[in-house]
Amino acid sequence: MTEARAFPLALAGWFAFAAFVLLACVPIYEVLAGWHRVPWAMIVLGVLMLLAWGLRLLLQKPRRNWPAPILVLLAASLWFGLSEPLLNAGLMLNFARHQATYDRVVADAEAGLLKGKTTPSGAIEGVRNGQAFHAVPGPAGFVRFKEWQGGDYMFFDVFHDRRSCPGRNKGRPVHTPAQGSRPATLSIGYSLHLGGHYCLTHLIV
Repeated sequence: MTEARAFPLALAGWFAFAAFVLLACVPIYEVLAGWHRVPWAMIVLGVLMLLAWGLRLLLQKPRRNWPAPILVLLAASLWFGLSEPLLNAGLMLNFARHQATYDRVVADAEAGLLKGKTTPSGAIEGVRNGQAFHAVPGPAGFVRFKEWQGGDYMFFDVFHDRRSCPGRNKGRPVHTPAQGSRPATLSIGYSLHLGGHYCLTHLIV
């Protein structure tokens, strides 16, 4: 296979990998822990190497290979443009992984059967199947599940809220103080409807 023919295959492989990292950023963070930066570094390094490769092909045969560096820039721009829908699709998939646990927590909270540590405000906190929760007992069905992380500055909270999700009300501002290496975050409203009365918020670091 010639270099010119291998180039578009490598570019397609980079795009597929970069899309996968966005789709699976939360599971990747959970699995890789301290190595979670590696896939993102591979995305950046990969596009730089492809750009250098495209420029080399251009210099070798300008009339034939002039599209090579342009294709790299177009692929990077397309990935960036699709980053939000890809990320949201990945968050929806991650929600599906845990929905059965969330549903049981919500049902117990609404029925007054949820067990855990009671806070001074009357909320109940605990962990079920590895998923931490902060629930307000009663028919309002307000439960905050803490939290997903997809990177150093990518934090997400899932809420079950019968009053505000879905709907025009954008939820309740929630400030979480810094804990250890985790920075303080601020949630200013729901940004993604996950289905039913589940909504997700992107946290501001």
